[in-house]
Amino acid sequence: MQRGIRQGIESQILMTSAECAGKLSLFQALFRFTDRSLITGHILIDDVDISRITLKLLRTHISIIPQQAVLFSGSLQSNLDPFNHYSDGQCWKAFEDVQLKKFVSDHSERLLLPIAESGIKLNAGQRQLVPVARAILKQSKILLIDEATANVDPATDTFI
Repeated sequence: MQRGIRQGIESQILMTSAECAGKLSLFQALFRFTDRSLITGHILIDDVDISRITLKLLRTHISIIPQQAVLFSGSLQSNLDPFNHYSDGQCWKAFEDVQLKKFVSDHSERLLLPIAESGIKLNAGQRQLVPVARAILKQSKILLIDEATANVDPATDTFI
């Protein structure tokens, strides 16, 4: 792991590592899942120590795209926007941005398309694009991607 990474505002940092090399530990520390007493040093975002801000505020600025998409029973829209913070138009735009708009439009239920917990009705690539759309909709400052293309078709891999 690198220490002391400093970047300007609106910069992007790409961290890659082999399996079991610490990505999960970093993700857990960023989300503050790790006991603070186990961390030496500080994690700063825009020169603000993340231990000094509320969890809610911190987590509103972070999105994660996991290796296996996490979907819940409910509608496609509730999986995209579980707290109803965004308009239908914003949801449609997010689906358009990830090339799912036609798929959603082709179903009579559209945004209310029922989704089972495992994402049945969606193929692997479509399932993986839902958290990508969620991150786009949320406009997070920090996007954590954990092998998001490991279980998708080549076209979705290229898109992501």
